[in-house]
Amino acid sequence: QKDPDDVQRQLNYLNILLDQQIDKREEATQMLARLEASLVQTDMKDHIVLDAVQALATLDREPVTVNVNGVDYKTTRGIMRAEALLKQTVEKQPDEKIYLLALGRLARQQGKIEEAIASFQRVRDIADQGNAIEMLRDNDLQVEAAYDTANLLLAKLDSVKDKDERQEITDEIQSIISELQRKVNNDSKVVNALAGKLLLAERKLPEALIRLDRASRQFGDANPELLLLTAKICRQLGETGEAMKRLEDLMKLRPDLIGAQVELAELQLRNRQYSQAESELSRVLARDPENRDALQLKAMLQAVRGELQDAIDIYYKLYNEKQDPRLLRAMVPLLVRLDRAHDAQDLAQAEFDKNPDNLEVMIL
Repeated sequence: QKDPDDVQRQLNYLNILLDQQIDKREEATQMLARLEASLVQTDMKDHIVLDAVQALATLDREPVTVNVNGVDYKTTRGIMRAEALLKQTVEKQPDEKIYLLALGRLARQQGKIEEAIASFQRVRDIADQGNAIEMLRDNDLQVEAAYDTANLLLAKLDSVKDKDERQEITDEIQSIISELQRKVNNDSKVVNALAGKLLLAERKLPEALIRLDRASRQFGDANPELLLLTAKICRQLGETGEAMKRLEDLMKLRPDLIGAQVELAELQLRNRQYSQAESELSRVLARDPENRDALQLKAMLQAVRGELQDAIDIYYKLYNEKQDPRLLRAMVPLLVRLDRAHDAQDLAQAEFDKNPDNLEVMIL
């Protein structure tokens, strides 16, 4: 307050306001606007810029939809302000890897995948420079950018069906793993995590579990994503006890993690713990009413309990949103049990006409 032009003091005071238990939102908003204006006009140390970016994204949560190249992205006004601040900073310091990495992560957060990958690629391409300490820092940033890129490519791989395109993405991921082996080592946590995820994408479950378990231990069994992945693999391998153990560890870390709650509900459903599964699904759907995995499990639970029409209604809703033949496989027997074989046949025939070569459709 004594020196309103001192950006570091502004930031320190803003953090105090944000930590207050009482509502200081209006004062914090005004302080953040002044800080934002100061940063645009002046070159600052990276930790000040990045703290301001975090404050913008945290404080200003007004929802916004933006259209980029014909695609709508849901974001917040704070994230857009943070992104604008970072872009202005990058224009002034185009080779500063830490800003490019942060910019890529903001793009990823908004679903702008290609934009995120482009930012991460710039981090990876810029040569290390400066003294030994600065070069070590640059190397760490490049490792993070490569790891983030590979994870985005792995997510893309999930939705790609074309064999040649899948191979192209797989080769790119493998190339990044080789890059990380050179930059870190062959048994590093990032290498084991990516190698395990790639094995999982290739449906090599036992091999994937070995690598991902090792990576999880290297992360101190404190990485929620790896605990959830290994729990899912254990469930698919029929190792229910091991799956439950990992989920229990995960729930201690992140009791609010929806993915863990859905996985727990699926295990409970498979173990015929129907009341527990219903409770878990109710908690998930109260927070995320459109969660497709939770809705599908709810339909399965209703079918088990004989609530066939309710289950069919959910399957219809999910199928109309995304025409996945696996949903028809679940729905058709229920229609038959309700003496609606004609409806089941019409659905199956319509799907076959659209996808005559799909194995899932052929066995309907």
